[in-house]
Amino acid sequence: MSPHRHPYTLVLVAMCIGLVSHTARAMTPATLLSPQLDTEPVHVIAIADGRVIYFDRDRVQQSAPLERFVQVRGLGGKPANPSPGAEQSLLETTDGQRFTGKLHTPTDEGDALRWNHPTLGSLQFPLTRIKTTRLGNQPAPVAGETDVVLLSNGDRMVGFIEAYEPAQLLLLPVGSDRPIRLPADRIAAMTLANPMKRSPDGLNRLVLDDGTQVLAAGLVVGDKRVRFTLGADITADRQPRPIDLPIDKVVRIDLASGGVTLRELASLPFEVTAGGEALGVPFPPRVVTGELGLHAPTTLRFRLPDTA
Repeated sequence: MSPHRHPYTLVLVAMCIGLVSHTARAMTPATLLSPQLDTEPVHVIAIADGRVIYFDRDRVQQSAPLERFVQVRGLGGKPANPSPGAEQSLLETTDGQRFTGKLHTPTDEGDALRWNHPTLGSLQFPLTRIKTTRLGNQPAPVAGETDVVLLSNGDRMVGFIEAYEPAQLLLLPVGSDRPIRLPADRIAAMTLANPMKRSPDGLNRLVLDDGTQVLAAGLVVGDKRVRFTLGADITADRQPRPIDLPIDKVVRIDLASGGVTLRELASLPFEVTAGGEALGVPFPPRVVTGELGLHAPTTLRFRLPDTA
């Protein structure tokens, strides 16, 4: 080969190497959802620094700002909704986060619960941030203006939960000035009359395959991994905690973008306006791990947020 052809040969080799390197990057099938609820099947290369890089349906690589979308669903080609077991224990916070796992122990002061999550580790929640806690296979009771405690024998106690200590729960019943002590091992579920609050701005919501919904800071998706940071406000050691998960653990990402937030219908207040019975037996709607179940023909009225 003559010397004057060497530079062209090197350029061609470099281009080939670049092409191989590019196509070797891991891609994940997914569906992007716009604020208009239009869907687009794609293959995601990466999500980071406020942008999503993906191949569109025509196999053209795109790089778009995250605010163009409100959700990434069907990651890895899986259904967009998890299918958690009904027997899982569950804790839900006032900002709509949900954590499967199990109760570790209340704090000595009785003002918070420590919770063990199988993937996220040891967490801690003040009672003022807890909306519901289910410690078995019974659904959490519906609270009104008072807290409600469901016992393992099916009894319901209403009042104000003063403390949840390691061995007992202190409940001040309605109309009484003396708290009663309920053994901790008899508590099946409880719902606190804490008002729901808006999630902090700028945090994406990850829905895991076990039904967990967690707010994530510093979200990075790429190379078949999802990386983010748990806030110090929910970790047991009160330190930000980096989390690194296989992408097949995540079924959906609700993006904090464009000032639009998707809300699940089951998370909204509702009332039964008709039906809900079969053969004279009441079958009220039940919300289990964020999923609404209707067990008889029922008409519901939902109260939508003011901005819906």
